Amino acid sequence: MSVPRFSSIASCFPVADVGATMRWYEQHLGFTGHPFPKIEPYAFCIMVRDRIEIMLQRIEDYRKLNLYEMRTGGGRIFPHARRKRILRVSSTGPGDS
Repeated sequence: MSVPRFSSIASCFPVADVGATMRWYEQHLGFTGHPFPKIEPYAFCIMVRDRIEIMLQRIEDYRKLNLYEMRTGGGRIFPHARRKRILRVSSTGPGDS
């Protein structure tokens, strides 16, 4: 029996504000958003760039955990990642100034 082959994966991120998150991904990372419904407040959005799809789903009163403060032993930068890109992408998030 052969094992099925996957050709792509799409992550679904829980967010409090789909519209703000969608705009951040469009402005900072070059994604194109396809929200539902067509007017805010959006319940869901598919973000597309190149061959990547990310789904955003609104969860009422969602608050992201601060996992950085929960770590023990500090963080890591993977050798294949470019430090400049990591710092630029993680420097601000939706709603941050």
